Amino acid sequence: MPDLADDNPPAFDPDALYSSGRDWAPEYVHKCGVCNSTEDVLPVTEWSRGLCRKCLPKALEHRIFLDMRRREMLHVRDRVGICVSGGKDSAALLACLANLRRRRLFTAVAIYIDMGIPGYSAACRDAVTELCRRYAVRLVVEDAAAHDVAPQETGHWNVCAACGGIRRALFPRIARRENLDVIATGHTLEDMFQIMLKQILSGRTFAPKAVLPAGEYDPKKIKPLYFIPERLTAAYTQIEGLEFEPSKCPHFPPDTHRFKDVFAHLERLAPMSKIQFLTNLGHMMKSQPVAERPYECLDCGERAQKSLCPLCTMRRLQHGEDLPTDDPS
Repeated sequence: MPDLADDNPPAFDPDALYSSGRDWAPEYVHKCGVCNSTEDVLPVTEWSRGLCRKCLPKALEHRIFLDMRRREMLHVRDRVGICVSGGKDSAALLACLANLRRRRLFTAVAIYIDMGIPGYSAACRDAVTELCRRYAVRLVVEDAAAHDVAPQETGHWNVCAACGGIRRALFPRIARRENLDVIATGHTLEDMFQIMLKQILSGRTFAPKAVLPAGEYDPKKIKPLYFIPERLTAAYTQIEGLEFEPSKCPHFPPDTHRFKDVFAHLERLAPMSKIQFLTNLGHMMKSQPVAERPYECLDCGERAQKSLCPLCTMRRLQHGEDLPTDDPS
């Protein structure tokens, strides 16, 4: 980890991290809530405080530790699979959890699924490999190609949906193979807001939760960054000099995250409203029900809701193979 007192620290520009500017924020968030410094302070209105460059990393790690303890995300001697993509949020998640291992005494294993996207996947894989080497975290790499699937438009799935479907299908399988108790993902506060808003606009009442209990076939799933704004993960990544791939996936639709602007505007109008809104909305919306899996997949034997699991359904569609005609609806 780089020395935060280094005479030549990484560049830190709070205004650049806070794209909407700082002039609207309350005066008290322009001073560090830990050391009272007014130099290089990032206003964190969601937490009703400011954090300077020196105090931000430890403050972020401590907040994640408190959230994990309060919600019983991890237990002593748990084996935790940290899902890493090569981006800044999962890089921050891995670094934070690696630094918190001594406080919670759990084992961390990083999981990277290589989608085989030319150029991009290799760059992400290199960044993840270097980050895991730096924090002494064992890395498990799974190639999507080994399962004869790829992130491409398939049936009713667009490219991003296919990519997400592959990841969701493989993570539990890897967890069972590696004997992992918990899977941790790097979803942030804004990610949760976006999912909730899409659910509401679609007429659904299910909300993503910070903790999903283990099921008969799936490990426990946790989101340690559930209440962490993206600006903080960006600042943490920048200050600590974490390895990540800065470019976006070539398949990334430019308007995918447009809903995040809604909540940035809400926070400008009413500081701290994002945390309050997310908390109250999460209480009002239901948890996603656990789907029954009464069948064994015809191709791979995985427990499934139908005669084919989603991964094998995708594989057959991508290879032009027939689907079962008697698949239960």
